[in-house]
Amino acid sequence: MSTVSEMCSECREALPAGARFCPHCGARVVAAAAAVPAGERRQVTIVFADLAGYTRLSSTLDPEETHRLLTRFFERTDAVITRWGGAIDKHIGDAVMGVFGAPVAYGNDVERALRAAVDIHGAMTALSVEFDRALVTHVGIASGEVVAAATGSAAHRNYTVTGDAVNLAARLTELAHGGETVVSDDVQRTLATLAEFESLGTVPIHGLADGALAFRVAALRATDAVKQPLFGRERERQRFANLLRDASSEHEGGVVLIRADPGMGKTRLAEALLRDSRNSGASCHAATVLDFGTEQGRDAIHALLGSVLGVPVEGDGGARRAALDDALVARRIDVEEEPFVADLLMVAQRPGSLYLAMDNAARHRGKLRALATIVERSAVNHPCVLLIEDIHWASPWVLEAARELAASAGSLSIVLILTTRRDGDPVDSAWPRERMTVFELAPLDRSDALLLARAHLASAPDIAERCVDRAQGNPLFLMQLLKSDTDESAVPPTIQSVVLARLDRLLPRDKSALQAAAVIGQRFGLDLLRHLIGNPDYAAEAAIERDLVRVESTRSDQLMFTHALIRDGAYASLLYSTRRELHRAAAQWYGTRDPTLRAEHLDRAEDPDAAEAYLNAARAEAAALRIDAAVPLVERGVRLTPSAPIGHALAMLEGELQRELGRGTQALAAFERARELASNDREKCAAWIGITSVHRLTSDVASGLAALDAALPLAAAQDEARELAQIHYLRGGLLFTAGDVGACRAEHELALHFAQKGGDLEREAQAQSGLADAFYAQGRMQSARAAFSRCVAICDREGFARFAIMNRCMLAVIEHYFGESESALANLEQARAIARKVKHRAAEAMAEECVGWILTNCGRYAEARGPLEHGLALSREIGMRRFETVCLVCLARVLWAEGSKDEARQVARAAWKLCEEFSPRFAGPSALGTIAHMTESDDERREALAAAERLLEQGCVGHSQLQFYVSAIDVALEQREWSEAERYANALEEYSSAEPLPWADFYAARGRVLAAAGRGFVDRVALESERRKAVALGYVAAVPAIDAALAVTAPA
Repeated sequence: MSTVSEMCSECREALPAGARFCPHCGARVVAAAAAVPAGERRQVTIVFADLAGYTRLSSTLDPEETHRLLTRFFERTDAVITRWGGAIDKHIGDAVMGVFGAPVAYGNDVERALRAAVDIHGAMTALSVEFDRALVTHVGIASGEVVAAATGSAAHRNYTVTGDAVNLAARLTELAHGGETVVSDDVQRTLATLAEFESLGTVPIHGLADGALAFRVAALRATDAVKQPLFGRERERQRFANLLRDASSEHEGGVVLIRADPGMGKTRLAEALLRDSRNSGASCHAATVLDFGTEQGRDAIHALLGSVLGVPVEGDGGARRAALDDALVARRIDVEEEPFVADLLMVAQRPGSLYLAMDNAARHRGKLRALATIVERSAVNHPCVLLIEDIHWASPWVLEAARELAASAGSLSIVLILTTRRDGDPVDSAWPRERMTVFELAPLDRSDALLLARAHLASAPDIAERCVDRAQGNPLFLMQLLKSDTDESAVPPTIQSVVLARLDRLLPRDKSALQAAAVIGQRFGLDLLRHLIGNPDYAAEAAIERDLVRVESTRSDQLMFTHALIRDGAYASLLYSTRRELHRAAAQWYGTRDPTLRAEHLDRAEDPDAAEAYLNAARAEAAALRIDAAVPLVERGVRLTPSAPIGHALAMLEGELQRELGRGTQALAAFERARELASNDREKCAAWIGITSVHRLTSDVASGLAALDAALPLAAAQDEARELAQIHYLRGGLLFTAGDVGACRAEHELALHFAQKGGDLEREAQAQSGLADAFYAQGRMQSARAAFSRCVAICDREGFARFAIMNRCMLAVIEHYFGESESALANLEQARAIARKVKHRAAEAMAEECVGWILTNCGRYAEARGPLEHGLALSREIGMRRFETVCLVCLARVLWAEGSKDEARQVARAAWKLCEEFSPRFAGPSALGTIAHMTESDDERREALAAAERLLEQGCVGHSQLQFYVSAIDVALEQREWSEAERYANALEEYSSAEPLPWADFYAARGRVLAAAGRGFVDRVALESERRKAVALGYVAAVPAIDAALAVTAPA
């Protein structure tokens, strides 16, 4: 457009300099279009009109006459275009190009363009009379998105529009015959109720490979309102009232799902239902899901829970902690729920809280249960009504929390209201459907729409009626038209047009500010907005006055778009380059305030640093124990195709997160990708270590050792103490599983050396634990006890609570070997309770297995069954085959004691089969000794004992030695093989000779005295002494054989 004069946006007349009101129509000048509009993307309609037969005509006229004809033609066509609200973009030869929707939109710009075309044809009648010759035009109309901006150079710069719609409109003009108008497919669809069209089919268009659908305008139709389905909102309110009454009287609530297309009034209905609920005495709480711009942790569930508990969602952490403590004192929450509620409300955990030791799944389940319980508690005395708006934008976490609330609503006085768009509705079959009521909102009927319009425009009922006629029952469309300061608006072809029609009536600075706010998200703070627009004093009064935004809470610096579609329209109007600049500025502002939002803004800015920002954001989420939130951040960073170093770091972090979640396949794939992306030896080493950690998780010893063989020379070359400590620790762990006792200890000693060399306390705790395992594997229980104690001390001092649990279990096992059985059981009960509290399933499985093992040795078989069965189930669930084997061996002993001999044999054989599959030297001798004790076959007994001894010769873990020799002694005694019993007793004593152990001392002495009694050399004093020791040590399972010997030799 060659120039843009200062003119009234209502009547389009010229404005005097300095005028505050239009002298022609009285409109405020603040509503006038900007003299030099900023560049933006806009939905516009393009009109091309040219004189039919101009080339032939100009050849018959004098140049001056041709000039006068063109001048008069342009005067008339320009006048028509501007009268209908369009702007003249340019004159090209005999053609005029008009633009509707830029620089000012009216919402019904497509209709205005068509009516202008009709009047242009009509204007040719007078022009024909003036020049005494038949003059007609052909007109082409197309609509679409364009870039509207000043274009040119310093010497010549015009405001114009650029886009496919311009080319298409020009080409459609060529298809029109004299006196005809040809329109594009988009125009025809928008104006189908306004005009009659004749299809021209798909026509070839230069520049469009597939051509385009085109339509010839046949005639305008009457402007009667299109009939809409007759559905109002009173029926929904009455149904809700009935549901609320049942919730109050019958204590049966339910879920109300309000589902509709955008703009159909979901929010207004939900707000009305909430008002009805308050009026009936219910407690009401509401929250909205935002599609973009949500600060970390402050989602709809955060807001909803804060409202229920009276804890402010804003403000500093101290104020939220104080409010949470008040809720605790008032018993709105209990002590067990407090850590989960603190996380949900972004309140710091108390010092020493076990919450930090929980795994991600435990925290997740705990938060869901705490949320539901608190809401249930709030509904005891009166109904509780919860509203979650725009559930279609919800994250998986918010959806799961909402489903949890929905499950509670069915049997209590709880009503959950959800609003959702039809497109993207997430309420699927996984939701409880028994007590769900669905409101499918249809367009308003005319009577309801008129009531709404007249309530807002009571002083101008005629304008209200015209708006209703054109709104076609869409409440949002109607409200936007009523607030657009003009009665000329019609149903817009898109909501974008409605939004632009309102934005264009703001002062340029307010419009630019609102567009910048759209970059932030549906909710935005004034501090960030002021940063983006470079105005520290901006207050957004104009946008608030025009109901484009509202104060989001009691804080005047937190604002929110009144509808997500207004935000979407404002955002869509920005040039891509402007969007990128604003997103980059927003990312700069967020900085360390919110790493996630910083990453998202850099992503939308297409900034090359976005991938690294996602990496940092994911690390922050992982450090805060929000593993589920960290994973998608890493995955998004990976999809951005980052540089090799960042790609490697992202892959490493993804592997660690997936391993933490127990997803071995995904973790291994991520670490393998990290290895491929590694650009130096240090990165390759880290990747190999990650790969090993997955193989250790899945007990793949061979693959794990092979990966460490690749990692070790890389770490050694760099003299990386931390990596070397980790390598030797992992190797030691794999060798422990394989039963290679000597090599296991050597590796852990190296791990401790490198951990201490590097001053790494976490690695030192691991090394002490590994060294303790090595001592344990060698049967050196005194040294193992000391090393485990050192490990636990470091964990307690440094806060490694999660790592400490399984080490406490091992200390309890050693206590039992030292005859401190009651203390061992008490410590295991404590470890088991902590494991359950923090939901550490592997530690819980280990604690159950250890409790069952000790109770079995103590002859408390009935008590042992429960923990053994639970430990077996947990072990199978998480794939811990070592624990599964021990549980099976102990269960076989329990079944044998209960008299279920055949089942006991089957279970014992299953234990040995499992040992063969993953590592015979870990627990194989124990399983074989149990089989030898239970079998009825002499051949199977001899083979089992021989196989076990062959394994022991290869080197097995300490418990295999200690437990096998006890079983073998009993087998020999039962078979009256006294020399064999003595041989096994001697072997047991010799095995523990380096560090004498009460377990070995007792069972060796018991074996000898019983073998002697079998030969007829009865020593009653010795037998009675061993019996007292068995009871004192807690080895009560060993007593029956002693009692049998004493009974045989009892005096007559």
